[in-house]
Amino acid sequence: MKKSIMLAMTLAVVSNSAFATKARLLALGMNETDNEGSYYIDDNRNIFLNAGNIINHSNQAIFEWGDAGFNSGTQAGTTNTGNTTDQDYAPQAEGGFLKTSGNYTYGAYFGAESNTSSLLRVVASSPLAVNGTVVGTASILDSSDNQLDLFFGMKMGKIGLGADLVYVKNDSDTKKQEDSAMALKVGAVASNWDAFVNLSLDSSSKQTIANGGHAAAGDLTHEFDGKFGIHLGGGYKIGNGKLYANLKTFSWDQKDNLADQIQAGRKTSVEGSFTSYAVGFARTHEVSATSRVYTAVEYRMKTIEADFGVATGTATAGKTEAENSWIPVTFGYEAEATSWLTLRGSVSSNVMGSKDNKNYGNLNAVAQGFATAEFGAQGKSSLANSTDVRAGATLNFGKLLVDGVIGAGTAVGSPKTGVLKLDDMMTRVGVTYHF
Repeated sequence: MKKSIMLAMTLAVVSNSAFATKARLLALGMNETDNEGSYYIDDNRNIFLNAGNIINHSNQAIFEWGDAGFNSGTQAGTTNTGNTTDQDYAPQAEGGFLKTSGNYTYGAYFGAESNTSSLLRVVASSPLAVNGTVVGTASILDSSDNQLDLFFGMKMGKIGLGADLVYVKNDSDTKKQEDSAMALKVGAVASNWDAFVNLSLDSSSKQTIANGGHAAAGDLTHEFDGKFGIHLGGGYKIGNGKLYANLKTFSWDQKDNLADQIQAGRKTSVEGSFTSYAVGFARTHEVSATSRVYTAVEYRMKTIEADFGVATGTATAGKTEAENSWIPVTFGYEAEATSWLTLRGSVSSNVMGSKDNKNYGNLNAVAQGFATAEFGAQGKSSLANSTDVRAGATLNFGKLLVDGVIGAGTAVGSPKTGVLKLDDMMTRVGVTYHF
């Protein structure tokens, strides 16, 4: 499904400190699966992390330029469609507004779909469907597309409170597919601390594919059924620094009524779980009134597992699981070069890290590719090639700010080319208009 956002732009005057959008945080080192915001850099993107932040980012319209994102089902020999993710080389369009009225702030935002939600649906898709074993069909479960976020917040003394209701509903009679999701995010922000709890209330996707002549008898039905999901965290300021921590965990059931036709003894119903957490300390150093340095060090860990019950003696017998742990260090710098141009950049690297990934072969072909991209290749080893350098800029036209990442390629497989090209000067472009 194509998505586009048209802008009518009016120019006026706004403070240079009113930075915003995903592009800015990516240039300063943000590197999350969902890129919901920063735990230590003030930015309007943080409303998706902690809804309480809406009180600090009101009276503005936000536009993230893009299209339908990267088709996560694309692979040789198949025609997978319907599941997309947001990538630097293929961003999804999204946008909305925040407005203050008296002591209250409200807003609406469209298209902020979760990459994690899409990836888990890929993992839950049946190999019979994804690998094209069902003759004439190659399909993965739908992602939670067309997401709507409804924000509401208020100030209670010196504390800001906010809530974000997330709603998704997609059905297709043609594809015999249905997908839904709902979440409630609540948060609080004070001068020296913040905390949030984001709860998944519903997350499910199901598809039925008519028998196309495959060896298994009957129609194929595969589905993803989310069980418990929570993302919580917070931080406390210590001088110019901030200590913060977060935990994200999600469990689900995935069902494939013809699973035993793929491998002997394979379960038709499988339980899966995903967990990530981090503890970090960051410091902001004001070099001058127009420039600042951000430094951060974290300990991070993420795991995913599912037991498909494959019969012993087979090549992929045992539980499919991946586990990564690492300690990234990030340095970011941001400075107003002129009244109309702000430049920024960052470098991050893992001072240590390890992975232990097993039995990818139980997953469908697309999920195996995602597992490699998110967790690294199968096997046990240290993490390699961890240094990441990024750059970005903001063009300031009064009330209108245009953010972009510099030097990021637009081709799949080459998101960072290391080349500054005049025909590709800024990618991941985001626009904020203050009113």
